[in-house]
Amino acid sequence: MPKRSFSPLWGRAGDTIITAFEPYVLLSAATSPGSLVPSIKFTLLPDPAGPNPGGHFFAENARPLSETITNWLADQHL
Repeated sequence: MPKRSFSPLWGRAGDTIITAFEPYVLLSAATSPGSLVPSIKFTLLPDPAGPNPGGHFFAENARPLSETITNWLADQHL
């Protein structure tokens, strides 16, 4: 049975709701000793609209998000 992995962590470069340090705090916690996360990958997706509240919902970069998820799933053999 393949090793299960934690969901990838996506960052939105145009997100004005999540502060820039928050994804790195989650990544740090996921890779700390004792974490139940077997593996994690952080991907920062650029937002062509620049910083905006819609960046929190991937309003302008849904396609790169979809491609990132698809690639991650393939890497996990899922």
